Amino acid sequence: MPYKDAAGSRRLSQSSSVATLWIATAVTAFLLSATSWCQSSPAAKSQESHSVYAVGVNGKVQNDWLQDLDKKYPGLLNEFANIQSRFSKEIQYPGPRLQSRLLPLLPDSTIFYVAIPNYGDTLHQAIQIFDQELKESAVLSDWFQHTDFAASWPKVREGLGKTYELSQYLADEIVLAASMDGKEPGFLILAESRKPGLAALIPQFEKMLDEKAKPSLRVFDPEQLTAAKDNVPGTVLLVRSDLVVLGNDFASVRRFNSESQTQSRRFASTELGDRLSQGYHDGAIVLGGIDLQKLLSQIPMKTAQDRALFQSTGAGDLKFAVWKHSQSSGQAASEAELTFAGPRRGIASWLAASGPLESLELASPKAAMVASLRLKSPADMFEDIKNIAGGANPGSLAMISQMQQGLGIDLKQDLLSKLTGELTIESDATQEEPEWKVILGVTDTNSLQQTLNGLLARAGVPVQQYQAGGLAFYSVRLPNGPKPLTVHYTFAGGYMLIAPNSALITEALQLRASGTSLARSRTFIDSLPHGHSAIASAIFYQNFGPSMARSMKQFSPDISRLLAGMKDMNTPVTMCVYGEDRAIREVSTGGNMDVAAIALIGAAVAIPNLLHSKVAANEAAAASTLRTVNTAQVTYATTYPGRRYAPDLATLGPGSGNCSTNEVTPKHACLLDSSLGAVNCTAGMWCNKNGYRFTVAGACHGLTCGDYVAIATPANASSGTTNYCSVSDFKIRLKKGPVLLSPVSPAECRLWLPVK
Repeated sequence: MPYKDAAGSRRLSQSSSVATLWIATAVTAFLLSATSWCQSSPAAKSQESHSVYAVGVNGKVQNDWLQDLDKKYPGLLNEFANIQSRFSKEIQYPGPRLQSRLLPLLPDSTIFYVAIPNYGDTLHQAIQIFDQELKESAVLSDWFQHTDFAASWPKVREGLGKTYELSQYLADEIVLAASMDGKEPGFLILAESRKPGLAALIPQFEKMLDEKAKPSLRVFDPEQLTAAKDNVPGTVLLVRSDLVVLGNDFASVRRFNSESQTQSRRFASTELGDRLSQGYHDGAIVLGGIDLQKLLSQIPMKTAQDRALFQSTGAGDLKFAVWKHSQSSGQAASEAELTFAGPRRGIASWLAASGPLESLELASPKAAMVASLRLKSPADMFEDIKNIAGGANPGSLAMISQMQQGLGIDLKQDLLSKLTGELTIESDATQEEPEWKVILGVTDTNSLQQTLNGLLARAGVPVQQYQAGGLAFYSVRLPNGPKPLTVHYTFAGGYMLIAPNSALITEALQLRASGTSLARSRTFIDSLPHGHSAIASAIFYQNFGPSMARSMKQFSPDISRLLAGMKDMNTPVTMCVYGEDRAIREVSTGGNMDVAAIALIGAAVAIPNLLHSKVAANEAAAASTLRTVNTAQVTYATTYPGRRYAPDLATLGPGSGNCSTNEVTPKHACLLDSSLGAVNCTAGMWCNKNGYRFTVAGACHGLTCGDYVAIATPANASSGTTNYCSVSDFKIRLKKGPVLLSPVSPAECRLWLPVK
C-alpha cells in the first residue's frame, strides 16, 4: 500500500510508474500506427493495409502465412476482414488542433517537443470492437486462444481499460518535452486536466502490478510539491487543477510548476517555438520539433580536429527540425523541414535546388517504386568527400590518389564531371524477375563511354555492343554469386539508361516519345501533395496497386476477399522534397512513406540516451584523467624523492616553457600537458577538461608533501553526476552528488566508494 512521507507524497512501485506511463506508451504506439494508417484517407488506409497483410519489405507479395492461417482456421480471414472494416467505418479519430495551450508554458530551454492527440477514446473503441468480435466469432476465439498472447490478455485488457479510464482525466493534447538549461536534462509529459479525481485513480494501478518492486513514482499536488524537500528521488507526477505533469526528476517538475505560473510565452518566443506555433494555424494532428543546434552541442568532441570534421559535413549548421501530420483537402498529409543557420554546405548541400525532374519522363507508370533526385555536381560532391575524409584521416587522400592510379582515371575529371547529378531509380520487385531501371543525367556521352570502357577493361569484364532501335546498346556480364548479373545500358537524350534487359530501356524511350510516362500519368499527378508540383529536388513515389492486382491471382478465395476491398480503394503515396538555400522541406501524402514521424519518435528515445551518453563519456574521461594524475605523481615522487608529491597540477605541468631538458624542474616537471597542468592550476584552483573540473591539493610541510588529494567534479550538473577523488594510495574513489565548490581533504576522500 502507498504511504505518505513528511511532504505528503505518495510512493508507488516501479511497476506502478510503468502503469502510469501507459497513456504515453499507448499514444506513442498510435502515433506510429493510427496517424499513418487510421487517419489516412480510405485509399491511403488500403495502401497501408496491403503492406501490413501481404507485401514484404521488397514490395513482393508474401502470402504463405495467410494461406497457412486460412487452412488451419477456415473463415478466420473473413473475421479479420470484418474487424478491419469495422475499424475503418466505426472508429473516430481525434481531429486537428488549431492551437496549443501547453506550448507557451514550456521553458525557453526546451530542445525537444512533440504534441499528439489523446487517443484514449480511439483505443477504447478499437478494444470494444475486438472484444465483441472475439465474443461472437468462434473461429476468431479459437485462433486467439492458441496464440502466445492469450494467457496474458486478461491482464493486458485490464491495463488497457485503466489506460482508457486515465485518458478521460486528460484533455485533447498530450505533450512530451525535453529541456536543457545547464542543469540536469529534464523530460516532461504534460496534459491539461479534463476533470478532477486523477490522484485518487493512481493507486488502483498497484492492484494489477508487482507489489515487490521498489518505489519510484511520487504523486504531488502543488502544495505538497512546494513543501517537499529538495532532491526527491524518482519519477514525479504533479496533479494540478489545470494540468497533469509527469517528470523524470523532482527538480524539473518543481521548476516547471513555478515558472508556468508566470504566464510568459517563453518557449513560444524562441525561433523553434514560434515555428511550432505556426504549425497549429491550419490544423495539426501530430506536431513535433527538435532544436538540433542545442542538441548537437551536447555531443562530446575531444579535439579541434573532431570539431572541424563535424563542421565540414555541414551538420554543424543545423538549427532545428520540425514535423507535422495533418489533413489537407480531405487527404492525409505530412510535412517536415530541416533548417540551417547558414547556406547549406558539405553533405547538407548535396541536394540541389528544386527544378524539373525530366528523367521521370523515362519512368514507367506501372512501377511500384520510383525515386528521383536532383543532386549538385557529382564532381563538387567528390571534393566535399575528399575534404571530409582528409579531415578524418589525412592519409585517406593518399589512398584516393592510389586508387585513381590503379584505375587509370581521374575520378573527378574522367567520370564524375560527365554526370549532371540527376538520378532516377525505378523498381517493380513484385515481379517473379524483379524489374528495375537506373537513369543518370549525362553531360558528355562519348567521354563517359570511353571512361567506362577503360574501367571495365582493367577489371577484365568484356563489353558487348549491339544495335537496337537505331541506338548503340552495351551489355556487361557482372559476377554476382552463383548467377551472374547481366546489365544493359545505352545513352539517349542526355541520359544513361541502365536495366537488366534492353526491352525495359526501349520501353522507357517509347514512354517518353508517346507522352505516357509516369511524369504524365494522371495517377502520379493526382498523388502529388495538395498544392505542390513535381518541380522539386527529389520525389519518392510508391504504388503497389497494379502489382497487387496481378498478385491477387495467386490467393485463395478467402485471402482474395480479405484484400479485395482494399485493392479497389488503393492509391499511391508520393513524397516531395525541396532544397532551399537554408532549409530542406518535405511534403508527403498519407503516412506510409513518411520517415519523419519515425525519426521524431526515435529522437524521443535517442535524446535522453544522447545526453546520458555524454555524461557517461565525461565521467569515464574524468576517472581516466585522475589515473593520469596519479601516474604523474608517482613519477614526480621517484624523480624528486625529497619533495615526495607535487602540491598542485601546475607543478606537474609544463609551466610557460616547452619542456626541453633544461626547463624540467621540480616547480614545473612537465609530466602533464598544459590543458591540465597550466600555470594557473595551483592548489584550490579548478582547471577544466572534458566537462569536468580538476584540482590537486598537497598535504605539505615546507617543500615536502607527504600526501595529496586529486579531485574531479562536473563542470555543471548536465556534464556529470559523479565526483571522483584519489590520494597517495592511488585508488580512484567516487561519490554521487552535487558539483563540488571546494576540494575535499585526503581523509574525506578515503571515505568515498572505491571504483571497481
